[in-house]
Amino acid sequence: MADNQETPSLEPDILTPGSVAFLVDSRNDFVLQHGGSVTRVGFDRLEQMSVDHFLANEVGKLKAKDRSLTLLRDSVSGTYAVILGDQVLRYHVTSVEECPLDDVIRRLRTKDDLSLSFNIPYPMVSYVQSGGSEHVTIELPPTLRQFRSRIYNVDTALYLPPMWFRVSFNAAGAMHEAAIAVVPERSAVRRKTRLYRLPLPNNWDTGRICFGGVSFVAPGEGSKSLGERMQGALDMLFSSDWNSDLLHVPDMPTELMAAAMAIKDDRLANSTASRSFNGLLRLLGTPNGWQKIPYDNITVSAEEFTRCANL
Repeated sequence: MADNQETPSLEPDILTPGSVAFLVDSRNDFVLQHGGSVTRVGFDRLEQMSVDHFLANEVGKLKAKDRSLTLLRDSVSGTYAVILGDQVLRYHVTSVEECPLDDVIRRLRTKDDLSLSFNIPYPMVSYVQSGGSEHVTIELPPTLRQFRSRIYNVDTALYLPPMWFRVSFNAAGAMHEAAIAVVPERSAVRRKTRLYRLPLPNNWDTGRICFGGVSFVAPGEGSKSLGERMQGALDMLFSSDWNSDLLHVPDMPTELMAAAMAIKDDRLANSTASRSFNGLLRLLGTPNGWQKIPYDNITVSAEEFTRCANL
């Protein structure tokens, strides 16, 4: 390296995961709100890599404790690296310009001051305002979640796959619709991500969730922060008593079904579910069992899912 060549430096920015808002995806730019400033960043291409790869090969000086950083700015190459969960998105920036907050508010079609720091404890996939509604999509990591169904006499914990969870709120901030989809592999370009149907009851082939007669919102719910409302919707879904409506179990090869039924699980000993659903539950009851399931596609695109279109 020549003596006069500047050594690349990476600087942490004061951002939280929810502060990164993909507001203008189709125009290849995004907007960052940090403190009282708003910056619009344009880019010509996008790379996706794991955090481990990023730390080992791209930012060798960073220590493990710095993994909580969500945005790194390379002062020489002009790239931004955004850390979302266990993935890193690196944007090759073509332009950076200050953007008045009023302009962002106008583009979001709202008359109120709006902070893009949504305080949502999950990676943000999409935020859309349309027709007086807010449509917020977050990414849920693969994790253990409770599944309870009196109809099937089941109360167990399932290792569920990575998922997108979209909630729509009306002008008063009350939830009026939600959808969920399995995302085994995320594309670096959101609209190209392939979505699959969650093989549990109470969701249509579009991903839309059927809540039956459950009340969506309690009095005063609309006054809570967006992060609180998203978490409340997620808690409501996985604390619910699931019934048998809309259950669609994907066809599993004979060998996979036989292996699933051979899994001993005392929690399902009294289950009244069909053999195919029992096999599915046994697979989901094991770590990484979700990776073996041949999921069925949902019938809408990723863009339609996040914008609540054709659902």
